[in-house]
Amino acid sequence: MKHISPELLQKYSQHLCNTDEKAVVEEWLNEQNNIFKDGLLQAPVRNEELVKNDIWKGIQQRKNSSSSLRFMLYKTLAAACITGIIGVLSYYQFNKTDTKTQLAATAISFTAPAGEPSTLFLPDSSKVYLMSGSTISYSTNFSSENNRVLQLEQGEIFLEVTHNEKKPFLLECVSGTIKVLGTKFNVKNNFKDSLLYVTLNEGSIQFEAAGTIPQKLIPGQQLLFNKQQNKTIALQATNLDIATGWINKQLIFKEAPVHQVLERIESYYGIRFIKKSSADSDKTLTGTFDNMNLKEVLTMIHFSTSIQFKIEQHTITVY
Repeated sequence: MKHISPELLQKYSQHLCNTDEKAVVEEWLNEQNNIFKDGLLQAPVRNEELVKNDIWKGIQQRKNSSSSLRFMLYKTLAAACITGIIGVLSYYQFNKTDTKTQLAATAISFTAPAGEPSTLFLPDSSKVYLMSGSTISYSTNFSSENNRVLQLEQGEIFLEVTHNEKKPFLLECVSGTIKVLGTKFNVKNNFKDSLLYVTLNEGSIQFEAAGTIPQKLIPGQQLLFNKQQNKTIALQATNLDIATGWINKQLIFKEAPVHQVLERIESYYGIRFIKKSSADSDKTLTGTFDNMNLKEVLTMIHFSTSIQFKIEQHTITVY
């Protein structure tokens, strides 16, 4: 059985392959037909393992890197493809059985693995950076509809939207909708947070929520929206490096309360802190963690604040 790269599978699922690439993928997909029966995916465990092994072999052919975060990125590519491979196979099988109307009603969903910020491209070539644990979804008709609609179901994302005046881009959140033609902006919408944060890097966007006045942002501004009260509580200038540095593997803080620092680390590395002491309640932290692994970050915080950490798998106790 021939091997195929995760990147090529993603291009195929987004209708971006040229003729030769499409032929290569479809030849590979034909070899997977034993997974299907009567047009329905059976997905036995042993076949999933074969697919995972195929993907991992392709990734392991890359040049080895000593950076743990770069290793995490490779794992993210694999996780994204393992998660999406069933959808790719289903897409191909649906086309073969002329059930395109059934496909049109479906949606594509992606969740960044815990501790592994991810990057992917939408069918219109817009680029999405996802904080670990964040979930987005969009229709399989994304490129053919009048509006390009993306849903942020949970978490934080940074978007580089491809300009298209004829097809406005809409980002839908539980609390409201952001309209844009082409721009770069960040949205943070965690379940546990009472506030929704929208930060604009380039271009122009407008935030709308039911029963409220639409708010236009200019580059360098951040909007804070209270989800419980359904109102904008602030529209202010902000430090873009602090708000969006995470997409470049940087966590930047300036006189930030330690509890905010720990919350950011929880989101980025996909871990959970358990506090055994309130000794850090009055401490602040200023610094940049540039492409560091979790242990390096905690070590720096310890030497800066004297806070003690005990690591136990995905839980870290704070003393």
